[in-house]
Amino acid sequence: MESIITEYDTGFRIISPQIRDRRYQRGIIVPNDSPFDTFEDLVIGTLISDGITNLSETELLKYLKMRGLIITSAIPQELYECPKMPFKNEIFTVKR
Repeated sequence: MESIITEYDTGFRIISPQIRDRRYQRGIIVPNDSPFDTFEDLVIGTLISDGITNLSETELLKYLKMRGLIITSAIPQELYECPKMPFKNEIFTVKR
């Protein structure tokens, strides 16, 4: 699927979380004109659209799985390092 979207002008592109294990390649197909450039942007946009600004690690993991944004049992590392959603005192807080 990824090669077809990349090879042909389908009007879509793929945003992927950074996951070390290649067995779990997981990309999210978005329209070319989507405002989201990175996986972090997609997660933050989804949280904001649902009115969520603070989550614990457990809550974020459950939310990401429930929304189909991840399939693994770990939060992608880039979310821990995201300046728009800092992880402090065991809580992820979305900055607007």
